[in-house]
Amino acid sequence: MPPEQEKARKSRVELILEQLDALPTLPSVASRLLRLSSAADADFRQIVTMIESDPALTAKLLGLCRRADKRTTEEVTTVDRAVVLLGFEAVRAAALSVNVYELLADPPGKDVDDAEASGRALDRKAFWRFSIATACAAELLAHEHRGQKNTPTPPEAFTAGMLHGIGILALDYALPKTFGRVLQIASRTGRDLAEVERSVIGVDHHAAGRRLAERWGLPKALYDVIWLQGLAYESLPDVPHKRTICIVNVAVAIARLLHVGW
Repeated sequence: MPPEQEKARKSRVELILEQLDALPTLPSVASRLLRLSSAADADFRQIVTMIESDPALTAKLLGLCRRADKRTTEEVTTVDRAVVLLGFEAVRAAALSVNVYELLADPPGKDVDDAEASGRALDRKAFWRFSIATACAAELLAHEHRGQKNTPTPPEAFTAGMLHGIGILALDYALPKTFGRVLQIASRTGRDLAEVERSVIGVDHHAAGRRLAERWGLPKALYDVIWLQGLAYESLPDVPHKRTICIVNVAVAIARLLHVGW
C-alpha cells in the first residue's frame, strides 16, 4: 500500500477509535454485577443493595419475576425475593439487558463519514436472541464440564456468551451507515464478517469490543472472550481463559446450527 494510502487508512482508524471512545460508559451497577464471578463469591445483601440503587433494573427484575413464576399467587414486590426466585444468573442477565443492550440501543445522528445515519441494518432483536442462545449453550457446556481444570462456572460462561459479540453492537451504534454496508457485503458475498469489517472500516468487531471492554473495565475473562472469540485453539495467545473462549466458540456454533436469531 502506498504511504499516502496507509497514512489515510491509519487516520480513518483513529477516527473510528475515537468514535468508540465516545460511546456511553457502562453504568456502575452493571459493571459491579459483572465483576461478581458467581453467587458463591457474592454477598446476598450486597447484590440486593446494588440492584435497589438502580430503579430501571429493579423494575425490570420484578417484571421478570411476574412472568417467570406462574406457580404461586404470591406477588413479588421486593428485590430480596426476586433474587431468591430468579437466581443470580438471571439477575445478571437482567442487568445486562437493561444496562448494556439498552445503553447501545440508539445510534448517534451522524456516521464517522459525516453522513446522516438512515437507520440500522443490524436486527437488534435477532441479535439479542442469538446472544441469549449463545449464553445458554455456554452455560450448559460449562455445567457439563464442571470440575475440569480452568472451566468457567456456568454463570461466568453465560455472561461470556452474552457479551461475546458486544463489538458488533458497538460498531453498529457508532457507525450505523458504514456498518450497514459491511453487513450487506458479508451477506451478499458470504465472506467472514470480521474480514469485511477490516477491509471496509479498518477494524473488526473483535478489536472494537476489546476497546469497549477496556473502557468499561470489564473482567479479564470477558475481555479475552470478546477479543479472541472465533480463533481456533491453536491460534490463541497464551491467555489464562482459553477454555472459556473455546466454550463460547462451541456455543456460537450451536446457536448458528440451530438458526437462533441473528
